[in-house]
Amino acid sequence: KCHHLEYLSSLSNIVFITEMRCVTALTVYTPSVVEVATGTDVKLRCTFNSSYPVSQESVKVTWYFAALNPAGPKEPVFHYSGMGFPPPGHFRDHVVWSGDVMKKDVSLTLLRVSPRFCGTYICQVHNTPEITGRVGEISLRVVNKTASKKILCLVKVLLTIIVFFVKSHVCKRGHSAPAAVHAPSSLLTSEKAQHVNLLEKIISSIYNSVLR
Repeated sequence: KCHHLEYLSSLSNIVFITEMRCVTALTVYTPSVVEVATGTDVKLRCTFNSSYPVSQESVKVTWYFAALNPAGPKEPVFHYSGMGFPPPGHFRDHVVWSGDVMKKDVSLTLLRVSPRFCGTYICQVHNTPEITGRVGEISLRVVNKTASKKILCLVKVLLTIIVFFVKSHVCKRGHSAPAAVHAPSSLLTSEKAQHVNLLEKIISSIYNSVLR
């Protein structure tokens, strides 16, 4: 968007001087939420778009971390200005530059993520001659998938045992009934199918709740 500013200067003659000042927008793109398992690596994607030309010298990037909320105290995570500058602190040896400025990609990778990495990551991008930088925010969630998998395996074993006993109980009822009142095989099959279907629904429900 361009703004025209006009000035009137009176010397020997009246002279009109027109100045054209153009203001361009820089836009930053990040996912709003990223989830990662404890002990694994995760890429925090951050890209941008600018109407000004991009070069290694013109782009400045700073990543910040806010443990509670974006409005709280911010801790520097990484700075890029022609090359990467990882700051000291608990992110030391846990941050790798994964971007390519010429492709307008300023992403980071966090290594061996732990629960203390939970929080908001702020990607601030400045491209000269932009007057102000722009930011994108990512909420990182760290989950313990290992514990969930152990619980899930235990639940599956228990439910398998339950299914086995239910099937055995239904079969015994069919074989032990007196000849005069012996239940039709179709009725027993239907009853067995109902038990199995119910258990399958229970298994599916527990499986989905554990994975969340």
